[in-house]
Amino acid sequence: LMQSPTDFVIGVGKGTGSLLAGVASGVLSSTATIVGTASGGVSSGAALLTGDEKYAARRQEKLRELKASHGGVLSGLVAGGESVVTGFVSGISGLVTKPVEEVQKSGALGIFKGVGLGLMGVAMK
Repeated sequence: LMQSPTDFVIGVGKGTGSLLAGVASGVLSSTATIVGTASGGVSSGAALLTGDEKYAARRQEKLRELKASHGGVLSGLVAGGESVVTGFVSGISGLVTKPVEEVQKSGALGIFKGVGLGLMGVAMK
C-alpha cells in the first residue's frame, strides 16, 4: 500500500524502470536470435558453395559442437580462430587438389572446372 505521495512516485519510477529494462532485454534477445538464425543460414550456404562436401560437413559439425558446449566468449574466440585457420588452409590446398580431382573425373577439360572450384573455395572458405 501507499504510505505517502513520495513513495508512490518512487514505486512508479521503479516499475517504469523495470518495464523498460524488460522490453529492452526482450528486443535485444529477439534481435540476437534473428541475426543468429540468418547468419547461420548464410554461413552454411557459403560452406556449400565451396564445392567441398567434406569441408561443409566438418564446419557444420563444429558449429553443432560449439552450440552444444554452451562455452563462453573464450571458447567462441578459440573456435573462430580455428575456423579461420582451417578455412585458410583448406582454401589454399583446394587450389591444387580441385583441379587434380576434376582432371581425374572429367579428363583434360576438367582442369578449368577444377581451377574455378579452387578459386571459389578460396573466396568462400
